[in-house]
Amino acid sequence: MKLGIITYYWPPAGGPGVQRWLKLSKYLAREGVQLYVVTVYAEKATYPLRDEGLLQDVASGIQVFRTGTSEKFGAYKKVTGKKSVPFSGFSGEDAKVSFIQKFARFIRGNFFVPDARKGWNSHAFKAAAEIIKTHEVRHWITTSPPHSTQLVGLKLKERFGVHWTADFRDPWTDIYYYRKFYPTALTRWYERALERKVFATCDELISVSPSWSGLYEQKGGLNTVVGSTTDAGVALAVSVTIGRLAMSEAGRASVVKFRLADCNTTSPAVLADVTARDSCSTAASSESDAVEGGGLGRP
Repeated sequence: MKLGIITYYWPPAGGPGVQRWLKLSKYLAREGVQLYVVTVYAEKATYPLRDEGLLQDVASGIQVFRTGTSEKFGAYKKVTGKKSVPFSGFSGEDAKVSFIQKFARFIRGNFFVPDARKGWNSHAFKAAAEIIKTHEVRHWITTSPPHSTQLVGLKLKERFGVHWTADFRDPWTDIYYYRKFYPTALTRWYERALERKVFATCDELISVSPSWSGLYEQKGGLNTVVGSTTDAGVALAVSVTIGRLAMSEAGRASVVKFRLADCNTTSPAVLADVTARDSCSTAASSESDAVEGGGLGRP
């Protein structure tokens, strides 16, 4: 089967945000899944961290399509006098925030919704649309933060009717630092409407934990795959998702076996036997992005 992945963070990006789909793609490729990754040109991206060594982890055979971007981080650096963008959660900033920093956060939180990396969306959509037309890729995964990436999946779903899995490594409007952007009531209403539309429209939603899954379901998430932060949990989540995609291609609904060899560094293999149902709320995926690259302080 063919699978498209849309991710802002891809090597040489560093930090936790890049790890999940970099590692999983390697094993998916090993299992015969044809992968098409849409990401941004490294020299045009805004990465708080870089790790050139991760380029060696990209499996051969994965087709990576890099695009330009139209982000506005130059203005942020000029206003704040900083040479780099902060991490999400503002973990790298001083406890005392200057007026200039507060003003920059307000601009970011109310004029760049859902995040400052939304300038990449049109580029990512164009690349994905071309892949759909050229390679007939009907199954797509969007992973966030940055949550603007989910809007690319939403547009692909609406325009081409693809099977779309939305992977959330962190919550959206419920992330603990959301209010540090000083969003107005209008901004909060608009962004939560975007969030609910993504939750309600995607075919699958991968969550980090049962508690967050419950939160997503309250907001409209219908087909949520839930799990732990372990490598095995991540592997099982993807096996659920890929199992459903395989059934979608085969036009059947039954028990699916999908093997992801060596997914857990502490165990030789993971074998998931998953009963895939629309109401499935089984074990699943993810790492918690405690510190991940942020757009004007947030992905």
